[in-house]
Amino acid sequence: MSQQAKRRLTAAFGGTVLLTVVVAVFFFLNVGGVSTEASVTGDINPDKDNPRVPVEIFETTTGAISSTISSSSTIEAEQTAQIPAKVEGIVTAIKVREGDFVKAGQILACLDDEEKKLALDKARLRLGKAEAEYQRAEQSFKHELISKFDYDKALFDRDLAKSELETSELELDYTQVRAPFSGRLTEKQVVVGKAVKKGDHLFTAADFNSLIALIFLPERDVFRLERGQSAELALESRTDAKFEGRIRDISPVVDPKTGTVKITVDITGGSPDLRPGAFVRVNIITDTHEQAVLIPKVALLKEDGEDYVYVAVDTFAEKRPVRLGYRSDGMVEITDGLTAGEQVVVAGHTALTEKSPLEVLK
Repeated sequence: MSQQAKRRLTAAFGGTVLLTVVVAVFFFLNVGGVSTEASVTGDINPDKDNPRVPVEIFETTTGAISSTISSSSTIEAEQTAQIPAKVEGIVTAIKVREGDFVKAGQILACLDDEEKKLALDKARLRLGKAEAEYQRAEQSFKHELISKFDYDKALFDRDLAKSELETSELELDYTQVRAPFSGRLTEKQVVVGKAVKKGDHLFTAADFNSLIALIFLPERDVFRLERGQSAELALESRTDAKFEGRIRDISPVVDPKTGTVKITVDITGGSPDLRPGAFVRVNIITDTHEQAVLIPKVALLKEDGEDYVYVAVDTFAEKRPVRLGYRSDGMVEITDGLTAGEQVVVAGHTALTEKSPLEVLK
């Protein structure tokens, strides 16, 4: 083969190889799934590779927040009395029902009074006789017809008859069982026809206008309290029902068994919802910060014993350590780490990391 033919054969083979390489590159870039534009520029969709986290935010505010001492208790009616039978007899009538409001002196029940009426009539007769004998003795003594001893005896018999009459009148009156003070009947333990003895428990009455709550606090907390200090009470059964109270008494002694001090709280803002025996939460305000930076408690996260929050900054999450102050009603005071007006993440923050892109939900 001539030298010229060899050069033509080599050129043809080289052209075939070059064409094969070009076709392979074209197939890889287009058929293989990567566009030439993407391979050249390196442009990757950030929302696809690092999707935004949907969150809700809260704008920090300033306001008043208080330090409180809290304790549980039960409501008590300070003026509560068991109403007993003052004489024995058969119950003939009941004038009230359990739960009724009664006034002082109102008749609650009646006992059989026939025997007491007969005793009263006899007492009146005895007094009449003794009074007549005393009148005669007085005249006779003036005329020195009887001795001083006989006169004194007639006087004594007259006075004794008067006392017996008053006793009979009182026992007749006691056949009508009356309310000792105005209040509400909380218990009825008698029915018509029941035979009762003197001292038997018939009713229980309570004055709902004198409700108190007794709480027992550690001695260290009592030094922050004083008489007249305001308190707030909330029913355990209805947290939306809140009432005003005031510290009336602070016990001067510490219970050696529990190490606590008894605090008596007067309930000054009464309501029909308040009943003796109801469980309440008592909060006593000890201090107030007026211009505190506040965030919801739900915004807080904890890591390695330290508190932190996520703040939305230019649609990205910024992890921010914070220091806490007072807490009240689901809000927390931030003493360091935040300023008023910053956007704190309150929902969706458990899925965040530093610099996570955010999608703020309205």
